[in-house]
Amino acid sequence: MKKHILELDGIQKKFNQKTLLSDVYLKCETGEIIGLLGRNGSGRISLIKIIFGIESAPDKCIRVDSLTKK
Repeated sequence: MKKHILELDGIQKKFNQKTLLSDVYLKCETGEIIGLLGRNGSGRISLIKIIFGIESAPDKCIRVDSLTKK
């Protein structure tokens, strides 16, 4: 089975002048199990929405198998 790599870099998100995500970097590949931990309102769901394109973020860099998605 071919491995695929998801890489996020420089993810930032503010909500009502509150910084939820600041310069997030994440790299994972198929077959790995990862978890996002944090308190309520820490930006976990916002990060997932940014990855799937549901929510926008300035200056994001998302790569799948080294192909950049802006």
